[in-house]
Amino acid sequence: MSKLSLEPSVSFMPATLTPPHKTSAPAVAPAAASTANYFITLCTHERQCLFGEIIDGQMRLNKLGSIVEDEWQNAAKDRQDLNCDQWIIMPNHIHGIVSLAEPPETDGISGGDISESTDPVSAPEATQQRALSAWMEEFKATVTDRINIHRQNTRPIWQTTDDQQLIPHHFAFNIFRQYIRSNPHAWLWDKLHPDSPSDWLHSEGAI
Repeated sequence: MSKLSLEPSVSFMPATLTPPHKTSAPAVAPAAASTANYFITLCTHERQCLFGEIIDGQMRLNKLGSIVEDEWQNAAKDRQDLNCDQWIIMPNHIHGIVSLAEPPETDGISGGDISESTDPVSAPEATQQRALSAWMEEFKATVTDRINIHRQNTRPIWQTTDDQQLIPHHFAFNIFRQYIRSNPHAWLWDKLHPDSPSDWLHSEGAI
């Protein structure tokens, strides 16, 4: 899992102009000890600007971007353990804050054991990371299917590499929220802009 510096680099929006999204459901409290909050980034294959364009510091989603928006809004709807906070769709990537509840401990009777882990990553955190990765892959697969049906081809949408960054505390949580809100205005300097020399999040693979 790669590290990301706290610098403006996010943007989004639909065919009608809209501000960065915040879920209508109450967000999991960032300070809650039982939740882990992640800043995630998903990027398109070869940084193609598939989802729309930035005009006057605001994102306009095209049809493909509207599909992404629709799926993101539905992605956590039936999940009790997962909540989407602030998020934004940019021309070629998505940034979002996702909160995951810590999985309940088991007692060995109901199918698991409470045991100490020698892994550098704690057992609950590792479980949360796996759950988040699985959720992201499911989201990408659903978006790919819908977009390819719409455009009647099977070209890849996403690159295989994505980014999950654990948000360590409430102060950083608010920094990432601001990062998302300001991202459309920083599009020309974004590390994921097609003309950027940065190879951050670069992947040869595609989905």
